[in-house]
Amino acid sequence: MAEQEKKQPAVAEAELPAVQPDEANFEAPRLYRMIWITVVLLAVISVGLVVLTQWQMQQNAEVAAATARYPLREETEAHARQLLEGYGVVDAEQGVYRVPIDRAMEEIVEAYGGDSVWTLPQPSAVSRRM
Repeated sequence: MAEQEKKQPAVAEAELPAVQPDEANFEAPRLYRMIWITVVLLAVISVGLVVLTQWQMQQNAEVAAATARYPLREETEAHARQLLEGYGVVDAEQGVYRVPIDRAMEEIVEAYGGDSVWTLPQPSAVSRRM
């Protein structure tokens, strides 16, 4: 084989075809830009989907919290409302009774002057010694 290579005449440089740039290399920057744009677009879509999912989960949690029942809280509020708005005996021996808060406020206004003049209660004997 080496002999055949030696026998072939050398081709002059002028006869060689001119080297032309590959046309695909001209398209490479455009292809890279398209790839980068696709990657960025996918990233933006992914972030958008994550934000949308978290927002939807927050909305679902708020709806669930608004519709949830809390029996202990409801029972406590009903008991407090009954204490504030109802009559009852606190200590019968001492003569302490519970009246509705609206009625108690009316009695305080009547006791200390129901007119437009605002009268404050007088200090007790204990506080006068101080």
